[in-house]
Amino acid sequence: MLLDIKPSDEVIIPSFNFVSTAKAFVLRGATVVFVDIRPDTINIDESKIEAAITERTRVIVSVHYAGVACEMDSIIALAQQYNLLVVEDAAQGMMSTYKGQALGRHYRPY
Repeated sequence: MLLDIKPSDEVIIPSFNFVSTAKAFVLRGATVVFVDIRPDTINIDESKIEAAITERTRVIVSVHYAGVACEMDSIIALAQQYNLLVVEDAAQGMMSTYKGQALGRHYRPY
C-alpha cells in the first residue's frame, strides 16, 4: 500500500520464493512477473531482470535466500535506469550483509 501499487502495475520477483512475497503485490492487483534464479545463489538472476521490464513495471523485488545476498548493485542500477522501486525481502537475511551493509537497507525510491 505504501508503494501505491495499482492493478495495471507489474512487479518483478524471483521465481523461487515464499508465496507471501508475491501475494503482497497480487492483493493490490498487480501482475507478478517471475524471473529465473541463479543456480549458484538461488537468488534472482540479475542478468535476466532487464528482459522482464516493460512500461508497466514499477518494482523489482530482491529476495535474499538463506542469508545469501542478491547482487544489489546490478539491481539498483537497473532500477535507476528505468525509474523503478526496489524492495528487499530480507526475511532470511538476518545478520547477513552485502558489501558491509545489512541486507534490507538497500530499498530506495528511484
